[in-house]
Order: sequence, then C-alpha cells, then structure tokens
Amino acid sequence: MIRAAVGFHLTVGTRLDNGMRVTTFIGDDVGDQIYTYGIYEPATVRLVSERLDKETVFFDIGAHVGQYTLMAAPLTREVYCFEPMPWIYKILQSNVKRNKLNNVTANPVGIMDYRGSAEVWEGPKENTGSGSFLRIPGFYEQSHSVECVTLDWYCEARRLALTPRRVLIKMDVERVELKVLRGAVGVFQYEPTVIIEFNDWSEDLDEIVRFFENKRYSLWAISDSGLKQFTVDELFPRRRRSMAVNILAEPPNQ
Repeated sequence: MIRAAVGFHLTVGTRLDNGMRVTTFIGDDVGDQIYTYGIYEPATVRLVSERLDKETVFFDIGAHVGQYTLMAAPLTREVYCFEPMPWIYKILQSNVKRNKLNNVTANPVGIMDYRGSAEVWEGPKENTGSGSFLRIPGFYEQSHSVECVTLDWYCEARRLALTPRRVLIKMDVERVELKVLRGAVGVFQYEPTVIIEFNDWSEDLDEIVRFFENKRYSLWAISDSGLKQFTVDELFPRRRRSMAVNILAEPPNQ
C-alpha cells in the first residue's frame, strides 16, 4: 500500500529479507533497493550481521528508515539508532514500533562533537539518505533545526553498560564522520568495530584514516567480492562524483 509521507515523499510497505516489516520511500535510491530486493548494501549488511552477537551493543548513527536497526535487533543485545531528519525519524520510529523491537531505542538527534542545535539539510527526494549537516549549495535547499549530542555524552547519560570488543558502530552521516569520531573518544576505550561510509565529497578522509591508524585499527573497503586494502586515492581517483564506499575499521588484534 502506497501513501503520502511528508511533502512529496511517498512511502511503501514491504519486508526486509530477514522478514522484518519496513516502510520505506519509493522513487528513492535506498527505498527502491529495499522494495525490489529486500536489502540495501547487501555486502555491508552481511558483514555487520556476522559481527553481531547477543553480547553486542549496536549503534546505528544515521539510521534513515532503519534497515540496519531492523536487521541487527534480533541478533544483538541492544540497538541505539539515531536519525536527525524529523520526517525520516517518524518512519524509523514507526518501523521499530511495528516490529515490536523492545531492545531498540530510537533517537531523533544528530551525533556530533558537541551538544547543541544545528541545521540538518534535506537531500532530494530521489536520495533521501543524503541529508547532511554540511550544506552543498545547489544540492541542499531546505533545512531543519535539530538537537545534537556526542556519542560519549549519550552513553554516559544513559549509563550504558559497554564491554570491550562488544560494541559495533555503523555510521552513515554524510561527511561529518570525523565530528562523530571526535565526540566518541570515550567509547573507543571499548575498542568498537566501526562501519563508516567514505564519501568522495568529504574533505577530511585522510584525517579519518589517521584517527584510526593512531588507534592501530585495520581499515578495509567493503565490496561484493570481499574486503580489500585501500588508499583514499585508490578509492576515489577523482573527487566529487558522488561516489561512496563503506569501510570496515577493526580494532587491533581482532
């Protein structure tokens, strides 16, 4: 059944390939993949699933409609998902409630390196997942004022019981990855595994690589054919072509 969501965005109800019921957007890069195949980014979903167990706490930062949250919930101890775009958050929240996921906490906030308000810019209707706190003139035209917190503050406020090597963070935050990481220094004492999107519009990819190298993490590009070592220049020989690659960052001796 198709219905109007917010503005000109249309939604459709379907199921993920793990059987979870999900409402997603149609005429949208992510939504059309989910509706057609039951999954978006299958190689990354597979990898995340393999690294979750009933002792793991999963953070889904930039959750969108919640594919990763819905996939992770049956496999792990707790899920904390974050989606700052107000009208997308409503869909995420509905998907969590529809599937009666009692171990999931959904949060309508941005994760950054400070606490306070910020403008999050809305992506086009064919790419609803591209909303960002960093505006690209001519691409982002409408914004929403939202609250932001650091991941460290969130964990402390919630008094989360984290265990070393039992934390997995997935972040898809459209070019503010370094800010998320800088606000999660305390969480890194637990040596989380991280799935992070590299975007060829980002200007700080080398700094992100150094952040992980300083912590002796191993970095791998995720592809349908498996994990590959990489350099940033190999990933993106030309920039600003709207290319993105998911990266696995693993703690030392993993």
